[in-house]
Amino acid sequence: MPDSTTTTTTADLDDAVARECTKIEPPLQKTKVLPFVLALFLAAGAYGLWTVAVNETKVPVPTELIGYWRSSTEQYDDRYLYFADRSVALGRGDFAESQGFPVESVQSTIEGTERHLSVVYRQPDGTRDQLHLVYHVPTKTLTFKNQPSLKWTKRRSKG
Repeated sequence: MPDSTTTTTTADLDDAVARECTKIEPPLQKTKVLPFVLALFLAAGAYGLWTVAVNETKVPVPTELIGYWRSSTEQYDDRYLYFADRSVALGRGDFAESQGFPVESVQSTIEGTERHLSVVYRQPDGTRDQLHLVYHVPTKTLTFKNQPSLKWTKRRSKG
């Protein structure tokens, strides 16, 4: 008769396999990973949008434009243009630098003694506007492309 202590039954094998199977940890389920990955992407996207909003994509204004410009033409003598390093202000009456709009792009071409500029800026409501200007190098005056006879001269004071 075989020794009962060494005999293994099918029930004993099933119990042994069941014990080993309970020691193995189940694989990480997709339902636990997916929310984490989505949260990570949302956080990264929010950070990216915040960074863009905080650091507006303003571009530098050409140095010859930087300053306060007035016209001596009677019809426009109460108006001004003001170019700062990365913004433009257009106004009537008293100068207010706080009215400056961020400059988003500047395209420039040279034609003889003239520098043709296209300045794109953003209004507070998000609307983009564009100025088409001509800087006359010899006279250091500025005109709008569609008003070549209306000359703007850079002034030292904002008054």
